[in-house]
Amino acid sequence: MDECSLRFLFDTTINALKDSSLPEYSQYTNALEEHGLSRKKIIESYNNIKEDMRNKCESRTTRLLLDRHKCTASFMIAVLNYLDVEENELSKEYFAIFIGLTILRMAIIEEGNITKNCTLINHLNDNGFSYPKCIRDDEPYVRTWALGIHYGRLSGKLSVLSTANSLYWIERFNRDLVGGC
Repeated sequence: MDECSLRFLFDTTINALKDSSLPEYSQYTNALEEHGLSRKKIIESYNNIKEDMRNKCESRTTRLLLDRHKCTASFMIAVLNYLDVEENELSKEYFAIFIGLTILRMAIIEEGNITKNCTLINHLNDNGFSYPKCIRDDEPYVRTWALGIHYGRLSGKLSVLSTANSLYWIERFNRDLVGGC
């Protein structure tokens, strides 16, 4: 994501949080404001994580462009590492998921504008992201994902590739729901 896209993402997120009128999210808007130290650290960390991922994935002869899932996962991890807010019952993980799905949605919209296929965009506008049913229990998918992220953070084993894989399968699930577009 370039600087303009990052600014748009932060501003969109801040506006969505302000529109929600939930007092517990005011700390997030404060941390993400233009002058916020968290914002600068997140951008710097995102660029470092993305560059590290690129270096690990590319061959000697090819300069790799990371796909949207790896870029989004890099940003989610940067948010988890540097968003300076008080944590309460997976709140930071849920926020990272929220911002990650916002980025993924932006990428899907951009792709739809290029391909002129709006089937998935219409589905997301009408329903948001849909998630598969969990196999092991009746917990909501996002809660199970947030728990996985949380324990990955605690153990120091949260990876860009596993987070990107989750984003890919969520997108794939939603594409399959609307006929595989």
